[in-house]
Amino acid sequence: MKHILVTGSHRSGTTWTGNMIALSDQVHYISEIFNPERDPGRCLVSFPKWFTHLPLDAGEPYYSALQDTIVGHKYHLLRGLRSTRSPGEYKAKIAEYLKNLTASRRPNLRSLLKDPIAIFSAEWLAESFDMDVVVLIRHPANFVSSLKLHQFNFPFEDLGSQERLMVDFLEPFREEISSPPVPIINQAILLWRIIYSVVNTYRERYPEWNYFRYEDLALNPIPRFQQLFNNLKLEWSSEIELKLRSYSNTENPTETDNPMNIYRNSQAMVSQWKQRLSDQEINLIKDSTSDVWPLFYKDSDW
Repeated sequence: MKHILVTGSHRSGTTWTGNMIALSDQVHYISEIFNPERDPGRCLVSFPKWFTHLPLDAGEPYYSALQDTIVGHKYHLLRGLRSTRSPGEYKAKIAEYLKNLTASRRPNLRSLLKDPIAIFSAEWLAESFDMDVVVLIRHPANFVSSLKLHQFNFPFEDLGSQERLMVDFLEPFREEISSPPVPIINQAILLWRIIYSVVNTYRERYPEWNYFRYEDLALNPIPRFQQLFNNLKLEWSSEIELKLRSYSNTENPTETDNPMNIYRNSQAMVSQWKQRLSDQEINLIKDSTSDVWPLFYKDSDW
């Protein structure tokens, strides 16, 4: 029985994709263990840096705690409740604990870890827990426009301070990481290039992994998810198809303030960046990511 990792960049549709896969009753959904800001009850080990890299030969200290979460379906309730800030959060943590407790009683249940922040540890996770890997790829303009919209600044020192990450994957970006740009658009451009240069390395090393462009899933959700379910050896049903249609319907909102709201007008989300960005910004993104985007997209995708 193989567990599942859904990863990619943040803002690449991993939440939506992971939840669509988790429509299967063969799957137990777990969210973002590697996120430094996540609920501490999800795992006994924490990752204080964004995009922690666990090398294949150096991840052993984390194995036991991650096994408890991924394989054992454990939620550490008291640890989680200590950080509770509202009644709604309290209820959510109780619900997550009960959901995990139920999952722990089903030995054949496959865990699905949705974690874009684990992208640089995907090799270690796949090998350590025998995971099927799904990697989401998102158009650079859509990624940049999303980070601009939410004003997400990124601490590049979290990457530069991980010497094994730099040596294993990011040596070509060392100078840029040591002196990162200040404007958010330029930060997002650099981050997209970094993440998807590593994804391209994964494609060469692990062709058996599942690589999906978010745009392809969003524009044609039924056939694409059928393909993905087949690849993951999950049962497809008319009930799953009906639910998937409801979550991707054109009558659903394109924008939402709640990132956990997975009802989306998936087709409209593909081209959001064309309304959010100016022509000058689009040209900047296209030119500045041109060392990486042709590996995943065609000129007509712009």
